[in-house]
Amino acid sequence: MTRPITSTLKKICLTLIVTQVFSQAVLAQSTPQLNRKFAKKVTVEIKDEPIGKFLNQLAEENKVTIEIDTEALADDGYSVDETISLSLKNVSLFTVVKLAGESLEFTCLPKGNGLFITTHLAAQDALYERQYNLPWIQMLRVDSRSVAAALEQTTPGPWMTIDGEGGEFTAIGPAAYKISQDWENHQVIESILLQIESIVRGRGVTVGSPAERAIMKSLQKSVDQVEGESTITEYLDKLLASNEINFWLDRSELSNEGIASDVMLNFSAGKRPVFAHLMEALKPHGMVPYVEGEVVKITTSLAAEASTVTRVYDVRKQVRQVGSTVAVIDVLQKTAGTGPWFGVEMEGGEVGEVGPLIIIEHNRQAHQVIQEALK
Repeated sequence: MTRPITSTLKKICLTLIVTQVFSQAVLAQSTPQLNRKFAKKVTVEIKDEPIGKFLNQLAEENKVTIEIDTEALADDGYSVDETISLSLKNVSLFTVVKLAGESLEFTCLPKGNGLFITTHLAAQDALYERQYNLPWIQMLRVDSRSVAAALEQTTPGPWMTIDGEGGEFTAIGPAAYKISQDWENHQVIESILLQIESIVRGRGVTVGSPAERAIMKSLQKSVDQVEGESTITEYLDKLLASNEINFWLDRSELSNEGIASDVMLNFSAGKRPVFAHLMEALKPHGMVPYVEGEVVKITTSLAAEASTVTRVYDVRKQVRQVGSTVAVIDVLQKTAGTGPWFGVEMEGGEVGEVGPLIIIEHNRQAHQVIQEALK
């Protein structure tokens, strides 16, 4: 099966998640982990700085290793002289490096005790093996093979069984797998399994990291705004930075859509939540904000639609109402605002089932509608 949204494109939009230790999971020696030094909080303020120079200075100042894959970058037509601009306060060193790379459509992954900056294609080729134990399988009364199938369906991949290349599952018992996949996919797999375990053990699922929840809370704060006009950077500085909300302007995607990085925004007066002000100013220009990690990302509507997250939903109540998990999925796929779906239109969101739970990979807007539909 060939997916219309390629694994590479989906990987570009993929949210990197700082590694957590999956309970009862054994991490293979070959799987890279994020050095704790990269959790250190830092503040950066740079404009049109060569990425190579900036990352070297960052590494020296914080006594960490940041290696740049100059050969892979050169093969893609990039150099360490490409310039970036960042304005971030009190965020992790990892977030700074990640966003620096994303500014030029690069990615980063752990290597040894440091970080490795490379292209998405090169990162996709670096497969690591990790063992996952699934002690909750008996509680859900499902076969481990169904879990593997659901994970393959709802992670960016690529997977050998679907795409003819990429990662693979190797069963090592009725409730354990060794999974070969790249580092970014391992982060998504880990997140899914943590969500499943949390539901099974009666803790429910809390959407987003603590940092993301803190930003969402700040975005709901009501503020007064005076009618006016300003450049997007000036507006974001005034609305977000002044309220201690970090933001990142996706200049690459804006440029691809012909949106100037200094585009003028018009905004009206009134007292509303920060997020409402933000949406009103950005929407006429085909831009949207969304929370990812420690920042509010400002990108194009098209890029936001392609950026997916994977969430697990407990649909036991709905199953009792309509008879089966498949029936619940069918209702969701027919609910306005949740599409498109790959299983229906051959593009869009993916869905997998693990007993009475469903795993959905989709964009953030669709997830909002899905959450409301399942209440």
